[in-house]
Amino acid sequence: MIYCFNKFNSQEFFVKYKNKYVFFTLFLISFISFTYAQTEQLNIKRVLPDSLFLSHLEKPKDYFSINKKTINNNTRYFYVINFREKKYDAVLGVLKYTNEIVKIWVDTLAILNNFVTQKEINDLVNYLEKYTYEKSKSSNTGIIPLVYKYFGMPPNVDEYRNKGQGDGKLNILITDIQDNFSETGVYIPGFFNYEDVDKNGYISNKMDLIYIDCNPGIFYKGVRSIDRALPSIPHELQHLIHWNYDPNECTFINESMSILAEIFCGFRVDLPEDYFSNPNISLFDWNDEFEKNNTSRAALFGEYLREQCGDDYIKFLVANPYNKNVGIDSSLKKAGINNWNFELLVTNWAIANYVNDKYLNTKFGYHYKLLQKPIVEKTHRDPNVLNNYVSVNHLAPVYIKYTMGESLNAVFKFNPNVVVKAIEIGNSRFNIYDVSANYNYVQNNYGSFYNDIVFICLNFNKFGNDPQFVSYSSSGKIMDSYKEISYDDGEPESYGLSTEIGVKRFVKFRMPAGKQLDSVKLAFKTKGTGLFHIYKATDTSVYAVDNIILPIMFTVTDTFPKWTKIDLTRYRIVPEYDLAIGYEILPGDAPNPLLWGDITDVKERSIAYFPSTGLWYSINTNYLIRAYVSNFTLSVKKINDIIPENFILYQNYPNPFNNSTTIKFELKTRSRIKLKIFDLLGKEVISLIDEELLPGVYAVQWNGKNKYAVNVPSGLYIYCLENNDKLFFKKMIYLK
Repeated sequence: MIYCFNKFNSQEFFVKYKNKYVFFTLFLISFISFTYAQTEQLNIKRVLPDSLFLSHLEKPKDYFSINKKTINNNTRYFYVINFREKKYDAVLGVLKYTNEIVKIWVDTLAILNNFVTQKEINDLVNYLEKYTYEKSKSSNTGIIPLVYKYFGMPPNVDEYRNKGQGDGKLNILITDIQDNFSETGVYIPGFFNYEDVDKNGYISNKMDLIYIDCNPGIFYKGVRSIDRALPSIPHELQHLIHWNYDPNECTFINESMSILAEIFCGFRVDLPEDYFSNPNISLFDWNDEFEKNNTSRAALFGEYLREQCGDDYIKFLVANPYNKNVGIDSSLKKAGINNWNFELLVTNWAIANYVNDKYLNTKFGYHYKLLQKPIVEKTHRDPNVLNNYVSVNHLAPVYIKYTMGESLNAVFKFNPNVVVKAIEIGNSRFNIYDVSANYNYVQNNYGSFYNDIVFICLNFNKFGNDPQFVSYSSSGKIMDSYKEISYDDGEPESYGLSTEIGVKRFVKFRMPAGKQLDSVKLAFKTKGTGLFHIYKATDTSVYAVDNIILPIMFTVTDTFPKWTKIDLTRYRIVPEYDLAIGYEILPGDAPNPLLWGDITDVKERSIAYFPSTGLWYSINTNYLIRAYVSNFTLSVKKINDIIPENFILYQNYPNPFNNSTTIKFELKTRSRIKLKIFDLLGKEVISLIDEELLPGVYAVQWNGKNKYAVNVPSGLYIYCLENNDKLFFKKMIYLK
């Protein structure tokens, strides 16, 4: 298992400092919302030595002579795995603490090197016996009794490794685990070696024993603290307990339960993003090439089991002698949970990972908020898809997403070992639909009730681990592209962001001619207050001084997957140029709202401004900002299609007016028409029309409001109609 920093892989920082030749190696520590903020977290690799690994270790030549050598009850030799050189080291340990449930041994070299002092041992004893972190199941209970309560008891072996015949004490050896830390920056914080308790073990210390690292686990860069070592104790203790009941359990389930042991004791766990980057991996696989994926997958699955089946179920699962799906099903029966089975658990878990909202359905979410969703294998913006397919690995989900359509008729073809579910998602609607093979799935409310439809394909092949193919075709009506303008794929990825006050982040939108900008949506990863801007833009620059509207203060109350909406309909913005739309970070004590970005489909449409340099930069990330425009212009109404003999602009009626007035004109030829209203100082009040019109007779209403939807003062106003570079003026009087 690996705990790792997410590298601060920020295009923003690169472009901000590229002219200064400053290169950063910054790291971003990420936490699940219920985790406890601890001391600095290093790059960690967790190991669970199996028979294959142990069989390749070099056997110590002096093993029997050292084991026959007696020192005293408080000092003895231990054989400890040297992961760097793939052998065993003989370590002289001294007993520093003992009571009725635990013995704490410390490597004499660790004491000599000052890696461990009596203070760390005292702190460790308190956490083992008296209390745990605030977020634990019971903060006034120590780690050892807490793990025993929820996971079961260790084997308690004697010197002959007979179960239940020992002294009832857990042995902890604190030593400097040899793990290539100085070369790689990754260290092993602790481990459990089953040979210590297995009668068939060749190199054995013959006791209930877990190993805890002290360098850098406790001592690092001149600072000593027990906090970094604590999560390893419940983790490795669970492995010891699991061996007692089921020594042949698969690594995935075993690691999943050990991560739960950490959670139960209030410690952090790996974030799920690593699994979400590639969900099409078989559930029980534990491939070293996907080590971070393994750990985050196990963390999510274990937490989902606990939340859906209860804490008591975990103890049934740990104690069950059967493995993998058989053990899960058998444990459900023993726990009296008859409404669940393995296939249903995995299916609902795959749905929960995408939906994660217990308010919609308790089966489809977690107690904590996931920051991301599983990556989608195929995304279709056009519902007309011919002969597409996906390959689904054994016990793995594949997600297919349809978006921006108005109707959908799809047919999926798959064998009986595959399950396909449709997640229908709308602003206020949610539904799960069972998709049958070779039958039409029809959703005419797609685009109205449901914004997105996500199909989940799962492979439950009972006759082997081979991938299964799911083919599909679909048809439907594509959404008018003018309704939504976006450059992201809707699936955010984590990336580094500058929190400098005054930073402005924008997306440059190509605006369709003659369309009204109704609203903008932004997907934020953190809450806070910002300042919304709209500027004129070109493909090469942003005119930051030319505001289209006055800046709008807004507050982010919901983070993604909910979007923050800025309603702009009252401004009646019908631009004749492209727009840069985004926000500015404001000073203040509250957290600043930070945007999600999409780095999978680069469009070069995002830009950022940094006050520290006074410059704008193109960002190699798609900010999740979307614009929504009207499909029609509310300000103009065509009266008839009679082709006039001349171009005529009529006097408005009524005139004077105090509520609304109508401006009528006749158009002889197809023309680009602009109709604007000015005050007597020549300042533009509002633009009513800016689009190409066909020949005919038209009428436009004006309600006496400016482009900010504010009533203008009483007085004389001029309306100007531009037709192919020709200008026509008339006066009108507005009376409140």
